[in-house]
Formats: sequence, structure tokens, C-alpha cells
Amino acid sequence: MQVQTVPGSHPLLGELRAFQTEPLATVERARQAGDLVRWRFGPYWFYQANHPEIIRQVLVRQADHFHKTQRNKEVFREVMGNGLLISDGSFWRRQRSLVQPAFHAGRIQSYADVMVDQTERMLSRWRKLSQVDLGQEMMQLTLAIVARALFGAELGDEVFSTVDRAMTVLLQRANDRFRRVLTAPSWLPTRANRAAERAIVDLRRIVQGLIDERRAQAIDRGDLLSMLLLAEADDGSRMTDEQALDEAITLFLAGHETTANALTWTWTLLARHPQVEAAARDEVRRQLGGRKPQAADSDRLPYLMAVVKEGMRLYPPAWIFARQATIPVEIDGAQLPTGAVVFVSPWSLHRDPHWYESPAEFRPGRFLGEAEEELPKYAYLPFGGGPRVCIGNGFALLEAQLVMAVMLDAVHLELAPDQDLTPEPMVTLRPRTSIRARIADAP
Repeated sequence: MQVQTVPGSHPLLGELRAFQTEPLATVERARQAGDLVRWRFGPYWFYQANHPEIIRQVLVRQADHFHKTQRNKEVFREVMGNGLLISDGSFWRRQRSLVQPAFHAGRIQSYADVMVDQTERMLSRWRKLSQVDLGQEMMQLTLAIVARALFGAELGDEVFSTVDRAMTVLLQRANDRFRRVLTAPSWLPTRANRAAERAIVDLRRIVQGLIDERRAQAIDRGDLLSMLLLAEADDGSRMTDEQALDEAITLFLAGHETTANALTWTWTLLARHPQVEAAARDEVRRQLGGRKPQAADSDRLPYLMAVVKEGMRLYPPAWIFARQATIPVEIDGAQLPTGAVVFVSPWSLHRDPHWYESPAEFRPGRFLGEAEEELPKYAYLPFGGGPRVCIGNGFALLEAQLVMAVMLDAVHLELAPDQDLTPEPMVTLRPRTSIRARIADAP
């Protein structure tokens, strides 16, 4: 296979300026250039894998030869330590095996009541409002859900507010650092660095306090933190406090913004496609008959799940990710040197007409029955793939489905006119500006 290059690149900068100003258009242009494309940031060369089989090679068949990139680790390590999102090798495999039981299907289902209860609390507050910032509301909701699921009900309002502020600062910092080529070192006493340092101290202090309480009790409280602390490796060892702290903060950070963005974009799509919204609401009411949804209802709401999946196809929260070769690698005859960075962009992959008819259209039917089964396995990657597939994917899908089921039965959202609905591709795919939605009772 011949590696292609992106046409029209700047002779000196390559795709550097284009990626910084129009990243989504840049990865789409790279996808149109071929199955495996080489592009340049100034003097540095990168690759983009655009074909499902090539992506399978990187994420599955040769996964041991591709690790997280150094840039990724630099952006997140100061907050997440050596958590699952950035660790590699034998340490990552051990941690993954210890964390995995916390996300087994039976365990995830026990969090359904938390998801439903927090959504109903949000809707109760909405009764006093006529319009909301949809993105901000979904952020607050998913933060509350992951906080209760991870740490339990004892996370009081004052502590929750501190955590909320810390999370906002740290996610903004990660976003600011993500696309910059040069960033101020963490030790430099800039305003942003000082704010981030305070946020890290606050967040780690709170989580460490909860760990200390659980260590003293040594019982399963039914939340994710209990599972992390009680999990045993094959040799009978458990996580140290530092490891549990890193994993808890990783789950906290990764577990709410991605789902919040998925919900925000899916509601935006429903507001623009009233027939799809009506069909999803009809399914919810037929299947639930006015009662609260439960985890066991997930399979009874296939159309709603298809809506969620189609929303994540068009607006994948993790719009791009990368792997770095640890040794020279051959992929379908193409030779990649040690250190080669390979990008995979779900944004461009999900909009490839080779795999999706009329890819820009919102069609939940793509994820129903045989239509979903006919999709190439690695043509849909909202949660990544292979051994490092997102460990919380089942949690996120159930959360999105249950949240939407509760909301569809209660409210109808109408987008305020004359809004900018452009996505802003940072660490996750956020709306560029706030999305204002008017609240009405569901018809």
C-alpha cells in the first residue's frame, strides 16, 4: 500500500496552521486523500489512518506496538497521574484488570437509579426556567451522576461545588494545551498555572479524604471507589492510595464531559428533527407507560439507543486520538518508523460515504437491526477500539439512554433562533458557544 500525502499543504508549515484553525476540515481533507495518509506539522511527520482495516491494525492486531503519545501524557499527567487514560505496558494491563470489574454489566445497572434521580432533580429545577444553556446543564448533570456513582451519596453540596470548580479549571486547561504547539511549563507561575495547581490540590485532597474513609471502613459501599479499593490482582495485591487516586480522578474527568457533549449534540439534533424526537418519545411512552426507566429497560428502547449512537456518529465526543509506534511497524506494506504518530479521527471516519450513505444526515435507523450489523467493525469508534476501548462505554451508553428517556417523557426543547451551532474540537467535541434551548412541556 502506498502512503498518500495531503494535497495543498503549506510548503513550510505543512498542515500546522490548517489544523490549528480548521482541525475538522483538516482531518476530513486527510481522509479524502487515501486510506493511510502522511501529513506534516512543520518539520514533523504524522500519519492518519482512514480505513477500518488499517485502524484495526493499529488498535488491535499490533496494539502492543502502539502506545499513547508523549504529547497526550504531557497534557494529562499532572492531573491524572498515571491513570488508565495515559499509562501503558504491564502497569496499564494490571490497572485495567483491577478497574474492569467496576464496569461489569451488573455493576453498571446498579447506577441506573442514580442516573434517573439526578435527571429528575434537574428537571425539577427547570420548572422555574423558560430557557437553559443546554451544554452547561448537561455538564452539571453528568458531573452529578459520575460524582454519586463514583463516590456515593455522601458527597455534600459544598464539596460538590469545590469539585465542580476544580473540574472546570482543569478541563479548560487541558483544552487550552491540547492544540498548542508550545505551552508554558507547569512550574512557571502564570495565572493559569496557579489556578490549575489550586484545582489539582483541591481535587486530590477531596478524593484522598474519601479514600482514607473507605480504607478505614474496608467495606463495599456500592460505588465505584469501593470497587477500586477492594479489587485484587491475581497475586492478591491491591491498588495503592496513589494508584486509586489517579484512577478515580481519571474516571471523574473522562466520565462526565464526554457524555455531556454527547447529550448536548443529540438534543440539538432532535430539536432540528422533530419527527425523530416524536418517534423516540413514542417508544419511551409505549414501553414505560409513565413509570421511571430502569436499567432492565435498555433493550426495550432500541430506537432511543439508535438515536444516541447516531448522535455520537455525527458528533463523536472523542473526535480524534493518536497512537505512537514503539518499534518499526509495517501496515499493509507501508513502513512506519519508531516514534511514528498515527491519528485516528472518528469525526472524519464517521462521515466517510464509503461506510455511511448520505453521511451528513441524521438517520438513527443506521443503528437498528441488520443495518448496524452490516457496518464494518472499525468504521464506528465513538469509544475507540481494541484492548484500550473506553472502559466506561457501557456506563456512558446506559446513562445517555436513561437520561434521554426521562427527559423525553417530560420536556420538549426548542433551540433559540440565530445561534452558532459550530462544534469546537478541543480535547472533546464541545459546542463553540453556549446552546440556548427553550423549555416546554412534552407534547
